[in-house]
Amino acid sequence: MTTHEGDVVSFHSNEFLGPAAGKIENLHYYAAASGGVPLPPPEAWPLVEHADPLILGVHRARSDASADASPLPPYVLRDVDAELRVRLQGAAESGGFVLLTGDSTAGKSRTAFEGMRAVLADHRVVVPSRAADLRGLVQAAEFSRRNGAGVVLWLYDLDNHLGQHGLDPQMLAALIQCHVVVIGTLRDERFDTLRAARAHPHTLVGGAGHIEALADTGARILNLADPLRVPRLWTAAELARVAACDDPRLADAHAHHGPYGIAEYLATGPFLWSEWLNACRPSSSGGHPRGAAVVASAVDLARAGFSGDIPERTLRDLHAEFLTRAGGMVLRPESFAAALEWATHVRYGVTSLLMPGVVEGTWRAFDYLVDSSARDSASAPVSSAVWSAALEIAGVADRQMIGIAAVSAMRWEVATEVWRPLAEAGSALAMSSLAATLVLDEQAVEAEELARRSAERGDVVGQLNLGTLLVQRGNVDEGIRWWERAAEVGMPVAAQHLFLALAQLGRFEEAERWLRKGAEGRYAPSGTTLGMILAARGETLDAEMWWRRVLSWGVDGHGGVDVKTPGSDAETTVLLLLWGPPDSHSGAYANAALCLGHSLYRRGAEEEAVDFLLRAVGLGSSEALLVLGAIQHRRGRLDKAVWFFEQAAAQGDITAAYQLARLAESRGDKAAAESWWIVAAEGGNTDAANELGVLAAQEGRQDDAEDWYRKAAETGSEVGAFNLACAMARRGRPQDAEPWFRRAAASGYVGAFNNLASLVHARGDAEEAESLYRQGAERGDELATVNLIAMLAAGNRIDEAESLWRDLAETPEGPGKLNERALALVGAGHMQAAEGLLRWAALADEPAAAHNLAALHYQRDEPEEAERWWAKAAPIIPGSAYNLASRMEDRGETEEAESWYRHAAESGHSDAAFCYARLLAARDELEHSEHWCRTAAERDHIQAACVLGQFLANRGELAEAEVWLNVAAEGGFAPAAQTLEELRRYVAEIEQAENASPADTEPPR
Repeated sequence: MTTHEGDVVSFHSNEFLGPAAGKIENLHYYAAASGGVPLPPPEAWPLVEHADPLILGVHRARSDASADASPLPPYVLRDVDAELRVRLQGAAESGGFVLLTGDSTAGKSRTAFEGMRAVLADHRVVVPSRAADLRGLVQAAEFSRRNGAGVVLWLYDLDNHLGQHGLDPQMLAALIQCHVVVIGTLRDERFDTLRAARAHPHTLVGGAGHIEALADTGARILNLADPLRVPRLWTAAELARVAACDDPRLADAHAHHGPYGIAEYLATGPFLWSEWLNACRPSSSGGHPRGAAVVASAVDLARAGFSGDIPERTLRDLHAEFLTRAGGMVLRPESFAAALEWATHVRYGVTSLLMPGVVEGTWRAFDYLVDSSARDSASAPVSSAVWSAALEIAGVADRQMIGIAAVSAMRWEVATEVWRPLAEAGSALAMSSLAATLVLDEQAVEAEELARRSAERGDVVGQLNLGTLLVQRGNVDEGIRWWERAAEVGMPVAAQHLFLALAQLGRFEEAERWLRKGAEGRYAPSGTTLGMILAARGETLDAEMWWRRVLSWGVDGHGGVDVKTPGSDAETTVLLLLWGPPDSHSGAYANAALCLGHSLYRRGAEEEAVDFLLRAVGLGSSEALLVLGAIQHRRGRLDKAVWFFEQAAAQGDITAAYQLARLAESRGDKAAAESWWIVAAEGGNTDAANELGVLAAQEGRQDDAEDWYRKAAETGSEVGAFNLACAMARRGRPQDAEPWFRRAAASGYVGAFNNLASLVHARGDAEEAESLYRQGAERGDELATVNLIAMLAAGNRIDEAESLWRDLAETPEGPGKLNERALALVGAGHMQAAEGLLRWAALADEPAAAHNLAALHYQRDEPEEAERWWAKAAPIIPGSAYNLASRMEDRGETEEAESWYRHAAESGHSDAAFCYARLLAARDELEHSEHWCRTAAERDHIQAACVLGQFLANRGELAEAEVWLNVAAEGGFAPAAQTLEELRRYVAEIEQAENASPADTEPPR
């Protein structure tokens, strides 16, 4: 068996939840320091209400001559504040972990600080340095709590506190148990690195899969949090609150922030970014080329995963490469001392391009520059010299992060440099990590050798990786055996692999047994998938139970595979080769929340469903945004629906873009609809491409319509293929249309059979046409059935046609379609076939068919047969009622005729109204006769207009009489013209005899 599309190679690091076969090697990369910087004693921890926000990492704001001397402007509430303060209040009661994420200078620290000050003012806050040893923190916090003070652990830049002797999941759990409130901030760039299992896919040899990188401790810490993101860009409501403040710094930010966030502007991030970029020009023109190169060195070291403080000598050695790249000595660069002075000079009273490190003579880049560089597509890849320099100055924790960054950047040689020395020293786990890296570097032979050495020594990671390598090259049976060995000793990832492989082989019972073992081992992807399988079987409550369990692991467990070295509290990073579709090992927490929200909504627990869907959104699910938008749409809250769809579309969800187009179309905004359909179509949504074709066709842009239909058709849309064929046929290109009709028919589009049959029939292939009509009819296409009936009837195969007709007659629209097809046959001169269709439709109580059948008989001088069918249609069809009345009047059946005339007249038939008026006049019911005559005249009956004019003239209403006679005369009724002339002559005579007695003549009749 070969590996199927979407196999995965992944990084993972987690804890084996069962006994490991054989010894797990010590994986310390380098000798750790004996201890970090000690924490201050609890009695030195300040109260929150007295804490200095600048010490806690809040960025100083730009100074302003007209502002007060405070380093910070008044705080403006952010939209996340309400949720943050609820979480802090809950954490104050029983302990908890609150994590804020966002871009550099988005305002994370200020928001967290103000929330802490509002809710936890009476707590003491401990602010460890970057190199602090946190191992004694639990005991110190317990001491402080016993003395009546709650404790807040403030972790600015959380990733800097995850190294040796730093925060780990066990310590975090113990702190929460002591009711400590842990507040952390984390930049998006670091968050993405730690969660790179979702953030950095890379294609393997032959497109076989993807790679995921996940930092061990950091990833598990993130699993314990529900991150609260502070957006860089401010919402309209937040900007309105800024506008209401009278602080000059806020007023300036509100007026000039442009495409930047308010906090970002206040912290001078955009200004420093621009100054750095513009400094790379000759010093004679005011540039600082060497200073810019020094800053670039520090920025790229951070991009390479090094988050520590950089010695000055490293910047001195490394910057030359950047200076040469910018132009070298031609730029007349300043001295290194001048460059460093420029780079470290504080701008706007806030910050500098290079920030001072903990130890004198060390520096690090302003994090805004690092984040902006990572976002900038024009940034050059990190060079080999930078990777080497980063490894040279890195400690244990930084080397791990550098390894992860190297794999994300596909710099396999750097990652290999991290793990090869340990592998050569005999570390089984290092062999596994090195093997995974070699696979990515397309060195499969050495990778398998290393994995086998590790596996045979009992290392479960080696067993997992060896199994993956074997399965990927087709040795499925041996690969499964190695996975079984790893799974049996408690590695849930191996159990997940077994589930995927055995399910692919059709061994579903075995597959589910291993899946359940993976779920019971708290591997989140297994638990989520098990829930999906149970839900598909209708075991809804059991499914929801598993999804809830998975989500609980994000609070009190890992839900993965952590590797910890025996006899040490240090963590290590291990690379796992994951196998299966790309989504079979990632996004489990988001999918669990999404599935649970879906399930609860279907069961009617709407509010709880929305809570879990929002949680899924927080975990990165754009599909949850889509579902929330659909819920709001069903509630009639279109503005909220649009907001959710827009958020999903901004994350690249093309279905959301399609929904936005439909909403825009429904409110008549064609321009917005077209814009969103283009977004969706360019993202691969075939329905959107088809809709764009329809829109272009409606606007007469036929070439554009064909282009969009073709785009839809070529990406698998049978509707697009059908519409493209129809467009070609309408433009007189049946030979171009036929292949697309065939393609649509082959894809199962029912309407294509009828249209293709019509084309084939038109070029004389009756046999294939009949076959195609029959295929369409068998698939439920009534039009194909009608055409098949017509074809059979035209060929005098009446019995076959009648059998099909009887089936069609039972459908609501079938008889009507028979009538329409019959009229087409009449137009084509196929009278016999037309009569057959009309008769079947009339017998199926289609009144229009009965009327038309009567017309055929009347044209053939068969009045009795015509009258029979008119009588059948007369209650519904006014024309039939009129014709029936005319026949009755001809026979002298005046009373019956009068009844049908009136019925037809009341249904809007003008001839019937006039005839009814005529019969009434014959009975001297002149008042009623005039009413129906007027009714007919108002329906444009010319003779009725003439008679009405005469009625009015006889009563002396000469002005209106003239109007109606004129209508009749202009309509071409000759007697009306004569009567009108007489009336006008009479009126003229009256006007001449103004003072005479009335004339002896009477008005014209």
